[in-house]
Amino acid sequence: MNHIKVERSFEKDVKRWKKKVLGLQEELQDVLEIYFEKGYIPDSYNPHLLDNPSLPYYGDMEFHLFDDLFVVYVEISKRNSIRLIRLGTHAELFHPTTSNKNSLN
Repeated sequence: MNHIKVERSFEKDVKRWKKKVLGLQEELQDVLEIYFEKGYIPDSYNPHLLDNPSLPYYGDMEFHLFDDLFVVYVEISKRNSIRLIRLGTHAELFHPTTSNKNSLN
């Protein structure tokens, strides 16, 4: 069974970013449809494990939705489900003290 769990932090991020990024919700919907159809995030989104233990979200997954807009997520393969955790720029997700200087406007 396909299932999406959306964290409150992700919902807040989407609400904020959809005002700044045209087509955000459509792109998210497209990638999630592919995930449930094929069972993986396509390589064109550069999905990868966050493997730096000194940064937030170590051990979770990430894919690039747009150039500098990322989705942090966890796959639960036994249930064919995905948990969406955060949406944001590299600076705000991984270096929050510098996010105001480097965020997309």
